[in-house]
Amino acid sequence: TPAKVVAPFTIGQSLSGTVYNDVNGNNDPGGGLVDGVGTNTNTSSQSNHLTAYLVDSAGKVVKSTAVGDDGTYSFADLADGRYTVVLADTETVVAAGQTAPDASLPAGWVNTGDQTGTTAGGATTATPGVSSDVELSGSDVSEVNFGIEQPPEANDGSIGSQRNPGGTKTVEIALDQFSGSDPAPGAVTGYVFTGMPTNATSISINGTVYTQDGANGTTAFPSEGVPVKKEDLNEVLIDPEAGAVTVEIPYTVVDAAGEKDKTPAKVVAPFTIGQSLSGT
Repeated sequence: TPAKVVAPFTIGQSLSGTVYNDVNGNNDPGGGLVDGVGTNTNTSSQSNHLTAYLVDSAGKVVKSTAVGDDGTYSFADLADGRYTVVLADTETVVAAGQTAPDASLPAGWVNTGDQTGTTAGGATTATPGVSSDVELSGSDVSEVNFGIEQPPEANDGSIGSQRNPGGTKTVEIALDQFSGSDPAPGAVTGYVFTGMPTNATSISINGTVYTQDGANGTTAFPSEGVPVKKEDLNEVLIDPEAGAVTVEIPYTVVDAAGEKDKTPAKVVAPFTIGQSLSGT
């Protein structure tokens, strides 16, 4: 029974890469780097995976492939030419020869960058979910990588009702009222106070007094908010307006990738006037 020697041959070249859960985004020592743990999100609409589309210079789909559970994808038998890769959460796979879909991700995920190669400083955010141009000319190209991640979520807080101190007296807000979570392996790294508290004349954050208009030597509350690193937040004071009022302090949290919860939370502080006497 003769044996045989098998020698498989392919045509063209290949292009491959990985989709990473890049929880620190481009905030890497030495410059932006797409890295992390490989993922396909497991939450997309197309059979629980993302699809990578190989797109030619005319914007047409050449090939498509499902992103693996470990985040990897690969295209084989490619002709010379200039290509891009589009990462998309498409309910139905777009066929070869059709116009490429727009880049998209499942709800709750955002793009942090893409990179061809693994050199720190090479990541770009020019076109989220679309790779830079890749030129194939007789050699395989690997490490056409994408970074994605899940933003953090801020938690509402509330302190017990207390008597309004009146005048310009301030009330300290316990720091544990400002909190949030970030899907593993991410972590909350800071806060952004997104606006002036309602029913308060001022808010003091780490010793800086903010008011709406910056009068009387205070600082006008900046339109972009007040960012504070988590480890640096050491004091929050408010001066409630007169009367029985409820102060709401709007804020959000930030993770290591610099992503914020787009829906700010709030810390609620109700104040009463006078005192009460009761019995049974």
